[in-house]
Amino acid sequence: MESRTPEWRALWLIGFAGFMTLYTFNPARGEYRATQLRKRRGSPKPGTSGRVDINLPELGQQRPDDSR
Repeated sequence: MESRTPEWRALWLIGFAGFMTLYTFNPARGEYRATQLRKRRGSPKPGTSGRVDINLPELGQQRPDDSR
């Protein structure tokens, strides 16, 4: 009679897949939160060009379209 043993390779694969899911979910959640915060603040999207808009308001100044 042959005894049935669990497929350990499949269990390791399932565990690894779970780890990779968490590993990719956490940075994605951080990016989503940062995007939402930028939208609320009215900040521009980060660019890859390395150029900065020199007409950004200083801290504490109101924007021309801001009517607080």
